[in-house]
Amino acid sequence: MKWDGIKSISQISGGVTAFWSWNGRDVTALFPEIAEVFPDISGLVLDGEIVAPDPATGAPSFGRLQRRLGTRPSTALQKAVPGRYFMFDVLEIAAESVMDLTYLERRERLDELQLEGGPIRVPPMWIGEDPERMLRLAADAGLEGIL
Repeated sequence: MKWDGIKSISQISGGVTAFWSWNGRDVTALFPEIAEVFPDISGLVLDGEIVAPDPATGAPSFGRLQRRLGTRPSTALQKAVPGRYFMFDVLEIAAESVMDLTYLERRERLDELQLEGGPIRVPPMWIGEDPERMLRLAADAGLEGIL
């Protein structure tokens, strides 16, 4: 599925998590509630999307996410517009690149890391599904589309 948020590379090293947007901007301070709960796995680099789900539907809402951009997050804002990190890919494990593996192999490694919990998500992936059916499901769920 296509999530409507901020594409973000996360880097975890020495107990510190950093999030970098697609244009190289450090966005860690905008989403402390995500960075603070990441497991301490040094040398981990992930690819994902920071989203702000709509409380009524659960679908990511870029409009809601924009409330978090360019501001210093307060506890009240974090509660009103909680961030979530949806991980799609793992790029490094223990500071070793896994980019030579196929995407399916990297996805398997990502699942093996068992990182999901709290604001951290590993969304499901479907292989061999009918694209038209998946587009309908995405539309029904209020999502942008599929990848």
